[in-house]
Amino acid sequence: MIKKNIFAGIFIFLFGVIISIIIDDSLRTIIQHLYRTLTNDSIYFFGKSLYLFPNPLQVLAIGFWIFVFWKNNLTLNLKQKIINGFWVIGLFTITLILLIFIDGNLKVMQCTMCDDGRVGISHSDINYGVLIFLSLLVSVLPTWIKGMIKSRKKLLQYGDVLDLEIEKL
Repeated sequence: MIKKNIFAGIFIFLFGVIISIIIDDSLRTIIQHLYRTLTNDSIYFFGKSLYLFPNPLQVLAIGFWIFVFWKNNLTLNLKQKIINGFWVIGLFTITLILLIFIDGNLKVMQCTMCDDGRVGISHSDINYGVLIFLSLLVSVLPTWIKGMIKSRKKLLQYGDVLDLEIEKL
């Protein structure tokens, strides 16, 4: 049973890594669109958006995110899994929008040589991996803490059972 869970966990993590590689370009496009939208088109991008490989921090973060979500939802029923999924995705979206709003407006405020209040930045001036990593971390933190508390309670219950058995001897 334990070996089965270990292999399943590794498979889920690798599945998350593959998903991350597949959606990398789409995430970059969404982030760039959010920068433009949340700053009222005060930011524009110049240069080519050429990335040969996805950001390693982003790839590992998405793999870990999917693994933690899977691990903490193993024992839940379908309704609870769906509710947790909405919470995690909602927190990810809200955190990503908030981070981009703050960073984008700071970039506009720091501009000293702007054309009509517009800031031109290169595609590589945005740290996509850090934005996604922080958003994923904030979104999975409540689920992770809840899972740790649940496993701690189980461990304490198991410890009480062992103490009772030792006293019987």
